[in-house]
Amino acid sequence: MSNPASPPGAANTAAGESPFRVVHVGDLHFWSLRLGPMDLTGKRVLGWGNLLFGGRKNRFRMEEARPLAGRLRDLRPDWLLFSGDFSSTSRREEFQVARTQLLPAAREAGLAVYTPGNHDAYTRRDLRRRTFAQCMGEEFHPVLDAAGYMGGQGVGLLAINATTSNGLGAHGKFTARHLEVAQALLGQWGSSLRLLLVLCHFPPEDPPGVLPHDRGLQLREAQPFLTWLTESVAAPKFWLHGHHHYRWLYASPSVPGLVYLNAGAPLQCRKGGQPDLGFHELEVADGRVRTVRTHFRDSRREWHQRETEPPEQPGRYINLQDIVPE
Repeated sequence: MSNPASPPGAANTAAGESPFRVVHVGDLHFWSLRLGPMDLTGKRVLGWGNLLFGGRKNRFRMEEARPLAGRLRDLRPDWLLFSGDFSSTSRREEFQVARTQLLPAAREAGLAVYTPGNHDAYTRRDLRRRTFAQCMGEEFHPVLDAAGYMGGQGVGLLAINATTSNGLGAHGKFTARHLEVAQALLGQWGSSLRLLLVLCHFPPEDPPGVLPHDRGLQLREAQPFLTWLTESVAAPKFWLHGHHHYRWLYASPSVPGLVYLNAGAPLQCRKGGQPDLGFHELEVADGRVRTVRTHFRDSRREWHQRETEPPEQPGRYINLQDIVPE
């Protein structure tokens, strides 16, 4: 478990001072066409086939990574949080491209934290060797199990690595260890915690009727943690995730004060167009997320941003994907 004291470089902003800014990015899916001897064996064959013949290399535009990274660098947030799937098949070349593109932004942020997704632990070998952590380096604070940080405005971060060996599946798994770390952090933070951010690639709840098909139980065995959030954490809660390539805000119907923020997939193009490079910036003041600011680019490659107030009514869903101007 990481030291829950304020991380180096993070702003410790008291109430009434400058807002604490958190940038949330997800599902970049960097890919590379360079092949090694282990790339045509096991599960990676399926990933390679999806890249070449399933259209992934055309949907995820690597040439757009540079302007996205430049925007992230220029924002210089207090926290820069990545909710996983830097890679497509956990290949070292993919992580190296991600690191090269994103390192300047990570260095400008007060703290950068990266929790892996299922594509970052694509094979049992990559999961066991923790390839993602070896390749991305300490600047991104890759989460091996669970880690906690305390920032300004009473913002606590619980980052969870829920990747697991799942064969051909794409689900994550919550463990007793994750809950133990969360309980210990809450005990150490005490009354200083005013807002809890949970950073995890997988969400335990999805808005009904939004996804094109029911993926079902993408984060398994999470109910004990949701129960703990309900019974033990009085502070407002934001669950920052990805996995589903669609941006939304969704107020949990079962956990009071919990809002899910889906990062979307910034480099993915839709309907034959250019990717909008969308990502989120949270502005926290007086221990609350006052606004969720979505940054995106239009077809003329001009940057825009739109502010949205977080939903409070349980079960309320806000679509943040279809906001890009023509």
